[in-house]
Amino acid sequence: MVGPTALSIGLGVASVALFFLGAAGPSALAILPVSLIPLPLLAAALSLGLAGAAIATASAIATLVVTGERIEAVGVFAAAFAAPALVVARLAPQFRQATDGRTVWYPPGRLLLWLIGYGLAVFAVALAVTADQEGGLQGAATRHLTAAAAMGATMPLEPAVIEVMAVLLPGLMIVIWLTILTLNGALAQGLMGRLGRLQRPAMRLIDVELPPWTALVFAASAAAATMVGGPAGMIAAALALATGFAFLLAGLGVIHGWLDGKPAKSIALVLLYASFLMTWPALAVAGLGIVDQWARFRRGPSDQGT
Repeated sequence: MVGPTALSIGLGVASVALFFLGAAGPSALAILPVSLIPLPLLAAALSLGLAGAAIATASAIATLVVTGERIEAVGVFAAAFAAPALVVARLAPQFRQATDGRTVWYPPGRLLLWLIGYGLAVFAVALAVTADQEGGLQGAATRHLTAAAAMGATMPLEPAVIEVMAVLLPGLMIVIWLTILTLNGALAQGLMGRLGRLQRPAMRLIDVELPPWTALVFAASAAAATMVGGPAGMIAAALALATGFAFLLAGLGVIHGWLDGKPAKSIALVLLYASFLMTWPALAVAGLGIVDQWARFRRGPSDQGT
């Protein structure tokens, strides 16, 4: 039987192995291993607690340093994958006893909001670091998108379109990062659950609920993103996109609840997720998540105060 310390170290090294596999392979084939980098670290977070996650992340970072990886890459790995795993390890196992005797575990919606807050904090650091560059972070994003459009597009994009895309780019990157963490968290939870190592009952989409103030933050940031420019506009757009992603998961939770126990649940969910290849179904589901804050489609005791 592998001990917890050895397992933690092994999971950290496995995460780095995926990192190197993605870096070594062709770009088209690198997507899968790069997307799975957080999986071993989140497995440690959900099964071995904060101490195990700390050992796993430390072993991963130490492996990167020992193998001579550039300090910039080590920093990206730590910020994008190691730190979020520690956040999950710190919050997910928390619980309290309700007045009716139930054990109430830390709500997944609250955990999601902490990860969003962390992602926005990293974005704020990026704004500060690039403040002395021409045009700041928005200028850097504009130059990157302009170069990419010139290289790959058959029809050049208008400068106004590139400017809008530059404002949205940090928020879209946060959403992509959150999506990767969410999918890897589900995979890690399923794997550790099968091995009987989870430190808490499995977190489900049906349990993702957000506090009422989240809708106000989304509305205010979305409005601000359309009215202001510069760094403030980028911050507002990132906040709107990130909270919109949270409402997407909340809306999916409502739909999962409606379909629970239905014979055609699997087929309906496959069709639903396939429809996300278009934009409007995802927007509709996010809207459902917002409406659920007042309509309370999911009946039962609310544990949002945890």
